[in-house]
Amino acid sequence: MTRWMNIGVSGQCGWPDSRIEVAFGITQFILMPRTIENSASIHLETHSNDDLEEMTTVNRFLSIVSWAYKESLRNNYGWSGNPVPCAVPAPNPTSSINPRFLVRWNPLPDPKQRLVVALYREAMSVNSIPYQFLGFFKIINVLYKNGPAQKAWIKSTLPKLTSSFLQDRLFALARTELDVAEYLYESGRCAVAHAFSDPLVDPDDLMDLRRLSADLEVVQALAEHLIKHELNVPDYP
Repeated sequence: MTRWMNIGVSGQCGWPDSRIEVAFGITQFILMPRTIENSASIHLETHSNDDLEEMTTVNRFLSIVSWAYKESLRNNYGWSGNPVPCAVPAPNPTSSINPRFLVRWNPLPDPKQRLVVALYREAMSVNSIPYQFLGFFKIINVLYKNGPAQKAWIKSTLPKLTSSFLQDRLFALARTELDVAEYLYESGRCAVAHAFSDPLVDPDDLMDLRRLSADLEVVQALAEHLIKHELNVPDYP
């Protein structure tokens, strides 16, 4: 049975204003336009169980188009399994919150407190798994200035991350990595920040993105621990 992958696309780059078919090497894409109800989207047949190769092919295509037009173009992901291409609903940009919640805060008094929450917002807002990972690592860098200091702090802090979903990932890493702190620094932080030597992260490669995505919650939890417990930023209820 035919299975189609349906992926939302956003960014400043232009996109067709009507449905078209595009050949990319041996892959055939269908591109659908942005409407009031639907996101711009890209669709292709998928034949694998995990969709990794197909998603990587989509990323390779988007990167070439982004380069050609010198504009941003983001893969917002989607789903697969439909017998025909399906339009991708436009995302709801914000959700509502209790307005009384917004009147409870005061400016943070310490410059480092202000910096880490600024970096946290940036990391939470960036639409890139590698740069989100690096963004959380920058928060650690506020107090720990170099690689050895960061790795030592991570090693001492990891046992304090007690959430079950974090423990599951840390247990999995401990089975394959001799030093989890070293791994997070070298295969995560450095692999994203540098592109001249191994290990490195290819932002189009779904194998790299899947690995970083699995580690992302660990690094986010480390950043949150530093913000709450070392810089004493209130953890608002």
